[in-house]
Amino acid sequence: MAKAITRIKKMEFTKEEIRARKLTKLENQLADRTDSLVKAMNLIQALDDADALDNLTALINRKDDALYYFVKEANKPRYSKVFENMEAMLFLLGDLEVERVREFTSYINAGLEQAEAGLKENSEKTSYFDLVKALRDPHVNRSITLILNFLKGMGQHQPK
Repeated sequence: MAKAITRIKKMEFTKEEIRARKLTKLENQLADRTDSLVKAMNLIQALDDADALDNLTALINRKDDALYYFVKEANKPRYSKVFENMEAMLFLLGDLEVERVREFTSYINAGLEQAEAGLKENSEKTSYFDLVKALRDPHVNRSITLILNFLKGMGQHQPK
């Protein structure tokens, strides 16, 4: 039969060997995450270029004082409505269909550009005949139909 193990000798490493292993591990992690590290360094550089890095460092170093002054300022009556409405606003944002809002925003922006161009070109009054004539324009007719359907849909959801 084999002899029982009664003594276990622990492997001991020198400080240089431990340091070399740590450096190898760190080197492998750096090589695996090069893209992320470059992005992080670019972010740090952008913060420094905007003189925000010193401000963020000071904010972190004095976080207790900063929190005290923030709470003191936020506790003023002029901000009470903001905090009261914040929850409702977050739920409203959750209900919005962002892609549809983005699409309608592009329509509104195009309309604003056209309106601005129209102001520069023509400062005459619009007559009734001009309005009737404008209804023949397919773009104007489509926009008026869109607005009418919007108003109809909005009116259908209002309490009576």
